[in-house]
Amino acid sequence: MSVGYPNLPCPNCGGDCETTGIPCVQSNPCLKTWDRRSSEGCRVYLAPYDGTLTPPLTDAEMTDVDAWMSLIDNETKEAPYIRCFTAVGDLPLPTKNTFEYKSEEIVIDKTYQYNWDIIDVNPVNFDFLREISCGLNAWFAWATDGGSLFGWSLATIDGDVELLRGANSLETFKFTSTWTEKCVIPRYDDPFQA
Repeated sequence: MSVGYPNLPCPNCGGDCETTGIPCVQSNPCLKTWDRRSSEGCRVYLAPYDGTLTPPLTDAEMTDVDAWMSLIDNETKEAPYIRCFTAVGDLPLPTKNTFEYKSEEIVIDKTYQYNWDIIDVNPVNFDFLREISCGLNAWFAWATDGGSLFGWSLATIDGDVELLRGANSLETFKFTSTWTEKCVIPRYDDPFQA
């Protein structure tokens, strides 16, 4: 389901094929001065989808710790709230949804899938896994070890349990968050790592 990112809309692509502008970039040959960030996910945030296209936090609130803390609650059933999970995650390249026109491939949009694992397999988290195993539409955001915060997207959340062989294997709850959009999800500086 493609709804656009309510906090930070996708840029408008040129309406004609004559657009020649190229966005600004910063290119510095000195590697030591680059803004490099670890990309492994460390936290996942879910908020209930209430049928509107209004995420739980506005663009201005995404870097406000107090705004986050006022909504993070892993126990309440009264919306609005945000669930917070300690998780390990990754976002591979999206699948491009295309069609061909006059021998040219046209990209309509892209399907993104964030993969995240929980190894804290306590009974509450197991109940959560079982309840959403049929798929859940929710607002989704995540943070990385490198200090980035991505969100919000309206995603379908799915989960399952992985049980592997071996004395050192861990019971793992594996989740996917899937959404379709025309552009990359907005990125912010994670207020919890500032």
